[in-house]
Amino acid sequence: MLDATFFGRSYGFLITRIKGKNIHWKVIDGEKIRYYREILRELIALEFPFSCFVINGRRGVKSL
Repeated sequence: MLDATFFGRSYGFLITRIKGKNIHWKVIDGEKIRYYREILRELIALEFPFSCFVINGRRGVKSL
């Protein structure tokens, strides 16, 4: 699972978890697609085996 946790508007972590343990994290200033891309590239470079990710990112569409 990849998920972002923020402490204020522009300081947070993008965390990768598996089986309840944090395996990788990155300090981020906002929830941007480029950060997800970077962390996926880092995991691939580490030859971390994975078959899929659950990504819970941006807010859903607001109803009018």
